[in-house]
Amino acid sequence: MKRLDIALLLFLTVAVFSTKTYAYDIAVENADGVMIYYNYTNNKTELSVTYRTTSYNSYTGSVVIPSEVIYQGGTLEVTSIGGEAFANSTGLTSIDIPGSVTSISYSAFGGCTGLTSIEIPGSVTSIGAFAFYKCSNLTSIAIPGSVTEIGERAFAYCMGLTSIDIPSSVTKIVNSTFDHCTGLTSIEIPGSVTYIESGAFSGCTGITSIEIPSSVTLIDYDAFSGCTNLTVVVSHIENPFPITINDFQAFGSETFLNATLYVPEGSIEKYKSTDGWKEFVHIVEGIPAPKCKTPTIVFKTGRLHLECDTEGVEYHLCIIDSNIAVTNDGDIEIPSTYTVKVYASKIGYEDSDEATITIESSKLKADVNNDGVIDAQDASLIQQYVAGKISL
Repeated sequence: MKRLDIALLLFLTVAVFSTKTYAYDIAVENADGVMIYYNYTNNKTELSVTYRTTSYNSYTGSVVIPSEVIYQGGTLEVTSIGGEAFANSTGLTSIDIPGSVTSISYSAFGGCTGLTSIEIPGSVTSIGAFAFYKCSNLTSIAIPGSVTEIGERAFAYCMGLTSIDIPSSVTKIVNSTFDHCTGLTSIEIPGSVTYIESGAFSGCTGITSIEIPSSVTLIDYDAFSGCTNLTVVVSHIENPFPITINDFQAFGSETFLNATLYVPEGSIEKYKSTDGWKEFVHIVEGIPAPKCKTPTIVFKTGRLHLECDTEGVEYHLCIIDSNIAVTNDGDIEIPSTYTVKVYASKIGYEDSDEATITIESSKLKADVNNDGVIDAQDASLIQQYVAGKISL
C-alpha cells in the first residue's frame, strides 16, 4: 500500500512539473522578424496577445500587432491585448495596435517606461485596470470615442502625460484613474460623466484648473486631493451634493484655502451650506468665460500651419529676432533661427496660452521680388515668408 502511495505521489509530482511553463498557446513571427505570443479565445477562433513567460518583459523595440494571424493553415483574428501582455517590457519603444482589437486588458502595458506615445484604435471599447500604469515617459495618448470603460489606475503614475482627452462615451472616472499624473496641466471632463470616484486625480500637482460638468452626481473622497496647484474650480452643478464622506474630503486643504470656486448664478448659498463645498474660502457666483485652447504650430514648406481645438478662433502672431542685414555680396543675412509666438482669441472666450516655435532659417537672395532693387519690400517679403504668410 505504501508503494502505491509513493508511486501515486511520484506520478503527481511529474505531472505538475511537466505542465507547460510558457504563458502562451502559440507564437508566430511577424514579417519583420518580431515574435508575438498569443492565447486562443472564443473557442480557438480568435487570438489575444500575451507574454512569453511569467517573468514578463517579453518585448523590445517596435512591435506591430497584426490584425490576423495565419497559423497551421487557418486564419485567426487578433481581438484583444491580454492581461500583462507587455507588462514591464521596458525596452518596448513603440506599439501599433490594429483596428481588430476591441479590448486592452489589465496591466497590458504596465511599466513600459520606454513608450512615449500610443494610439488606441477606434475599435477598442474597454481599457482595463492598470493598463498603462507607471508608463512614466508616455507623453501623449489618444482615447477614441469608442471607449466606454476605463479601469482603475489605468493611467496612474504616467507622469509624462501633459494632457488627455476623456471621450464623451465615458460615464465614470473610476478609482485612481489618473493618480499622480504629475505632468498633467489640464483635463477636460466631458458632460457624460456622472461619477468621479476616489483618488481619480489625486496627486496631479500640475493641474491648475478643473471644470466639473452639471452631469456629475458623485465626487468621492480624495478625488482631487494632493492637487496642490489647483487655483480655479468651476462647478456647473446647480444643486450641490456633499463631497465629504466619513470626514474625508474630495479636495485637499490647499485647494480649499487657495482656489476660487466658481458656481452657477443663484446657487452660492447652497454651496456655502453643503458639506465639503462650504470649506472653500473663496466662492464666486457666476461661471467664468471658457479659455481658448493653446494652438499648435507646425512650420512646413515655408508656411506656418496653425491649429486650435477651439473652433472659430483668431490667431495673433509675432516674430522675435527679426533683424535683417544686407551683406556686401547682395545677399540678405537673416538670423539662424526665428522665434515665433502665437496665441488664439475668440469673442466670449479668454485668450489662450501662448505657443512658441523656433524656425531654422538660411540665406535668401536679397532681390526676392526680382525687380532689380534690394529694398524694404524685399525684407518685408522675407519676414512674411518666415511667418508662413507667403511662399518664396
